[in-house]
Amino acid sequence: MAEWHVVYQVFGGAPLGACPTLSHAAVGVEEFAELREAALSVDGVLLIPGAQVTLRGAACTVLGSGRAQPGIPLLDVIEAKGEARDLVLLRQEDTGETLFLYPQAVPHAPGMVALVVDLTAAAYRLDAGMPLGLVAGTGILTPTGERNVQTLVAGDRVLDTSGAERVVIWAGVTDVDLDPLTSNSVAPVRFEVGALGAGHPMRPLKLSPFHHLPVPEPGADGALCLGPALGFVGLPGVRVAHLAGRLAYHHLLLDHHALILANGTPVESLFPCPAMIARLAPELRAEAHAALAVAGHAGRAYAPLAETLGVWQTRDALALWPEALPENEILLAG
Repeated sequence: MAEWHVVYQVFGGAPLGACPTLSHAAVGVEEFAELREAALSVDGVLLIPGAQVTLRGAACTVLGSGRAQPGIPLLDVIEAKGEARDLVLLRQEDTGETLFLYPQAVPHAPGMVALVVDLTAAAYRLDAGMPLGLVAGTGILTPTGERNVQTLVAGDRVLDTSGAERVVIWAGVTDVDLDPLTSNSVAPVRFEVGALGAGHPMRPLKLSPFHHLPVPEPGADGALCLGPALGFVGLPGVRVAHLAGRLAYHHLLLDHHALILANGTPVESLFPCPAMIARLAPELRAEAHAALAVAGHAGRAYAPLAETLGVWQTRDALALWPEALPENEILLAG
C-alpha cells in the first residue's frame, strides 16, 4: 500500500450515484464542508471506479474523476474562471458521504461562489502531477559536454544557464504506464526543433506535463516566469505525445534551484518545495528528503527562481487562451 497526501471535503448536496456524470455543473460552495488533509492509502497509483481505498483510516469507494474549476458570478450566470484542478469522487462506506478529493491542489479564486465540475466514471492516476520529469535520452549540459539525463547520479555536476556549475544531490526516476483510457495523463509534451525559438530545442524534447520552463510574464515586458510544459501545447511544434506503454521520467535535484539546459533549452531543476516533493511517489519522496538532509538543506527552503504560472495562466501569457488544449496524439511507445 502506498500513501499519498491529499486534501478533501465532504459534499453535502444531493447524493451522487455509483457512476456520476456531471458535465460543467456548477455546485455552490455552501454545499461543502471545510477542507481537510489526510493520507490516502492505495494499492498502486491508479484509482479505478469501484476500487476500495482508505482515507484517514476509513474505507472508501472510488466513484469517478474529472476536473473542478472556480465559479465566479457574472451577471446572472456562474462563469468558470481560474485554474482547473484534478478531482476524484469517493464515497465513504460507513457514513455514505460523498467526498470531493483534490490530489494536487484545491481550486480557488477570489470571489469564488461555486465549483464548476466535470465528472465521469473514469480512473485517475495519482502520479499524474509528478514534477519536473525529463524523458530518458534528454541531453543535459555538463562541464564536460552533454550527458543523457539517465546517466547522471548524485555528485555529478551540470551547468546552469549562466554557466555556473551545480551539483546533483539526488537523481530519481519514475516509471509510468501510459493509458489513454484514464481521465488525465502523464504523457509527455513534445517540443519539436526550434519550437521555442531558433535552436530551442536543438533536438526534439519531451517533458512531463508539469515540468516548468521559462515563459514571458503577462504584462511585464518579458520578465522571467515559469510555466508547465502542458501550457505550451498549441504553439507550433508543441503537442502532447500520448504514448501507450511504459515510460521513465527522470528528476534532478541540485544543490541550488536552477535553470539547466535540456537538448539546448532552459528547463527547471527539481524545486524541493513541499508541494513538489509531495507529488513524488512515497519512496522517492523519502530519498529526496534524505538527500537534502545530507547536503545540509534539511529545513531550509530553496529560493524560487521566478513566479510560477499555472497551465491556463501560461496559455494566457502565450496568447493561447481561450482555446481548449488540442486532443492528444495516440502513438505507440518505442
